[in-house]
Amino acid sequence: MKTPLVLLLLFGIIDISGQTLSLSSRNNREIVFDIGARERIMYAKVIYEKGRKKKGRKILEEIISEELNNELTDTTLHGIYSTIAAINLVKIDSLAGFRSLLKVFNYFNESNCNDCKKNVGRIKTQIQEWSGIKHEYTYEIVYFLEESIVANVPEKLKRKNLISNQEIDTIRFVSFGMGGGFEIEMLKDRFVYATGRRIKNEVEIIRSPNMLSQIEWRKLLGILGQLELGEISKIKQPNGSRHFDGAYYSRVEIDIGTERYKSESFDDFRPAKELEPIVFYIRYLLRKKMKF
Repeated sequence: MKTPLVLLLLFGIIDISGQTLSLSSRNNREIVFDIGARERIMYAKVIYEKGRKKKGRKILEEIISEELNNELTDTTLHGIYSTIAAINLVKIDSLAGFRSLLKVFNYFNESNCNDCKKNVGRIKTQIQEWSGIKHEYTYEIVYFLEESIVANVPEKLKRKNLISNQEIDTIRFVSFGMGGGFEIEMLKDRFVYATGRRIKNEVEIIRSPNMLSQIEWRKLLGILGQLELGEISKIKQPNGSRHFDGAYYSRVEIDIGTERYKSESFDDFRPAKELEPIVFYIRYLLRKKMKF
């Protein structure tokens, strides 16, 4: 005798294609599903919507953990459901979801399996839909997820985790060459992109001001907190094509009161490894604010 459809719907065990899922009883108290990851994701959503939020979140987190610990590193199914589970977790619990998605993204980005690259693409597509910004580089995905995590932390917890270097007044990125150049100036509430162009015999400076959020300013300070500002000028920068007009001369400047700390020049956005975190984040902000 077939189970009435109304009961299947009641317990949330019909998937979107209409397939019936098997179930068993354990200790006559808990329904346990002997089903695959896709159905477990669907079940997690169902019980979450029915009010069992903690249980629904736990199922999704378990799927992510199981798949990332899977020893099969080159199969067409590897990791697909951990990506789907993380995306669904964002929808029902933003903070846990973004943390899981960051973990999943880093895992796949560092893996060599064929399907891992597809999952990175899935995550990029989803994040592009959320943010409205085309994310081209790995670090941009990481920064977006980190910002999203911070944005979802309760305000009282944010205040407990204020980073160092609060005394910094201005952070500046200067880049110039034979054909002109640009400057980015960042203060605690402002991001200003300025570029120059020659009109006849005069140079016109075009300034494009934008807001800088607290999250973005704290991230900048947090990155700089990993550096000894007095040592920035001593970091040896790699040789490059800037000496032959093949790239812009770029540098980072930090203002604290009347003191200014400058790095040596480097090509475009390609500094020595020690300065990559701050330069890459400035590049991320530039692309986000100016839609480059």
